[in-house]
Amino acid sequence: MKANSLQDLLSFEKHFEDASVEFFKSSTGIETFASTGEDYFITPRIEVLFTLGGADLPYDAPIDSEPELGAEYLKFTANFEVGIVTDPSLDQSRDHHLAIVGSVRKELLRSSSNWNPENLPFYSLKFLRPSGSSRDVDGDLHRTILSYDLRFVVRSDAFPNNT
Repeated sequence: MKANSLQDLLSFEKHFEDASVEFFKSSTGIETFASTGEDYFITPRIEVLFTLGGADLPYDAPIDSEPELGAEYLKFTANFEVGIVTDPSLDQSRDHHLAIVGSVRKELLRSSSNWNPENLPFYSLKFLRPSGSSRDVDGDLHRTILSYDLRFVVRSDAFPNNT
């Protein structure tokens, strides 16, 4: 699928966050939000945040850059974080919280089909690895952050005709 514009194609954060919001909502039944700095007072909830790490050099095998497409870099690294927030004062127990954490981890297994051409038509996910987690309590809220290293490529057929 071709992107509408080069600007759309390079909106990595939007596309990865939007795709994950949809599959987390459907698989866990938990309200899921892209992290935009807004405060959501719904619990339990899942928050997702995609941050670009950097580009890999075009000559870095096994994926070659295609200069005729007008892109210097097609391979990228990123960090993907998922926050799980529950409120024990609303009878959302530790067990409930940790069950959601387990459900999120299940959805982010390498073998998962969640990152696919249907929800990420411009990119191919090449690598997804858990890189750590953190937990804290903020007032009444319990929060677990799961961090992942992610590598992806821009699909050569995704470039718009008028780059």
